[in-house]
Formats: sequence, structure tokens, C-alpha cells
Amino acid sequence: MLPLSIADLPRRSLPIVTLGIILLNVIIFIFELTPGGSLQDFIMRAGLVPAEYLCRCDIPPKVIENCFKWLTLRLLAYVGSALFAHPNWTEVLRGTFVPRLSFDAGYVSTVVAFCGRSRSRRSSSAR
Repeated sequence: MLPLSIADLPRRSLPIVTLGIILLNVIIFIFELTPGGSLQDFIMRAGLVPAEYLCRCDIPPKVIENCFKWLTLRLLAYVGSALFAHPNWTEVLRGTFVPRLSFDAGYVSTVVAFCGRSRSRRSSSAR
């Protein structure tokens, strides 16, 4: 059920990035299921906090500050463009708060994946 390509379009190349992300997720999932592997220790060792990483580099704080200002401006431009699109706010609120059930393959596979992930979290935290 993984959409590795679109059937109507001719494939130009192998989706290396997509396959890499899927493989990395499978490896991390298997690591979470192994007994004795402490997930919290792994996250603390392999995780990256951007602020700590940037502060250890030779980048001046003013450059980092300007970078975050431009990123914030881009985010506000995204929100502004959504407002200029003149959405139907009743539909936006209904889509936000009222769930829409569907039984197509994509919806069902997403629900199964979410339920399976929630179940694996509970079973791994019980150890």
C-alpha cells in the first residue's frame, strides 16, 4: 500500500529519497521493538536540537537571528496567502472539527497504520 509511483506517469528515475525515508522508518521501528534498547537513550544520542547545533558552530548569533526572522516572514507569507485565497470559513471549520469517514484504500491504510503505531507505543512502554 505504499505509493512509490503514480501509475499514469512514466517513471523517469528510481525514487531513491522516498525509498530511503521508508527504509529509515522501518529501521527505527525495528529498533523500537527490540528488547533492551532504550528508546529515550537513542533519542538523546541521535537527536539534534537545532539551537544547540547552531550555537556550537562558528556562526555569529546575529546571522542566526536574521535567519530565523526570514523563516518567520516566510511562514507569515504562507498564512497570508491562505487568507487571500478567500476560503469558505464554514467549510474550513467543518473540515477542522467534524471528522469525515471514508472507506477508500488510502483512508483505511492510514487508520490501520495509526492504530498499529499507537498499539506499538503502548506495548513498548509497558516493558
